[in-house]
Amino acid sequence: MEPKFTPEIPGDFPFQLEVAHEPSMAFGLFGLLFVLGVLALITVGIVCLVVVILAKKKGAGDMSDPYQNSTEYVNDQNQSGQPAMIWGMAQNSYLMLMHLSQFLSCIPPLGWVAPILLWVLNKDTNSEVDIHGKIILNWIISSGIYMVGSGVLCIVLVGFLLLPAIIIINFVFVIVGAIKANDGIRWKYPLSIPFFKV
Repeated sequence: MEPKFTPEIPGDFPFQLEVAHEPSMAFGLFGLLFVLGVLALITVGIVCLVVVILAKKKGAGDMSDPYQNSTEYVNDQNQSGQPAMIWGMAQNSYLMLMHLSQFLSCIPPLGWVAPILLWVLNKDTNSEVDIHGKIILNWIISSGIYMVGSGVLCIVLVGFLLLPAIIIINFVFVIVGAIKANDGIRWKYPLSIPFFKV
């Protein structure tokens, strides 16, 4: 058995340096949620990377009529009849990027600022950017309202079930919206409150 170190403080106050390690249930729960959150962010990053790579490969192929199988398709074209380009990328890739930029919400203001910035910068020059921006903004506001409501409902424990559900729904909706946008389809997020008419 090792002797305990007892430093002396001027005066008559000797004490022993001992740290009590009693794991609390709250700390264990927050630690678990933190680890799950980090794993979710890593997964989201990998999925976004794969979607972007696949979109670039698809965009590099035949651009003659990429919208022929779409139910609603984008009509914005340049003078040569090819799909419009925004910031050097195909229009659909830009629209997909607008949807995927919501995943920056792991850095709180960026998840809301990035899609709004991408929308505001090109909404006047491209009608599809304007429409997709309104769709995204409707969902950002709606999901924010749902999150606040779930946070309030945590008082009666129901919110602890609703918060993870909203996070999963948000993840799924953003991925579906990005894929649809890359295919030239306008997809309104279900459960979205129409603050901006599309």
